[in-house]
Amino acid sequence: MHIPRIQIVSLRFGKPVRRDGRTRAQRTHFFIPESTFGLIRWHGNEYGTTLWQLSILRAVRPQQAASAVVGVTPGAEILLHVSSGSNVRWVLSLIRQIEARGILATDVSPDYWHCVHHRLAARTAPREYSAAQHAAYISRLRCET
Repeated sequence: MHIPRIQIVSLRFGKPVRRDGRTRAQRTHFFIPESTFGLIRWHGNEYGTTLWQLSILRAVRPQQAASAVVGVTPGAEILLHVSSGSNVRWVLSLIRQIEARGILATDVSPDYWHCVHHRLAARTAPREYSAAQHAAYISRLRCET
């Protein structure tokens, strides 16, 4: 008996401006430039999980350089990417901790996600995202506009 290969791509967080598609497997999400979203990609077969990835991405403006990301057109800026079960679980736990403090994952500083990515690559524990750090990021955004 052959069990087909399964691929699931789900949106962990993000604020799409529009969704198209009838079923979850065929759904397309549209984001405004500069918005942040998290994707989870999972592949499995009859032997279990073969791939588990979490990517935190930022939508790009037209004509802006972007990294190629499977399933994301025209691409996106990669803020964080992890691909092992333990790292994915760790980042999901980190996202839950941030959200438990009342901060939406979409509103977290892109610099923080970059820092987490680099610390995980260096096999060191990232610092937690503090309320003071978030307030500083929000103040910086207000100054830029």
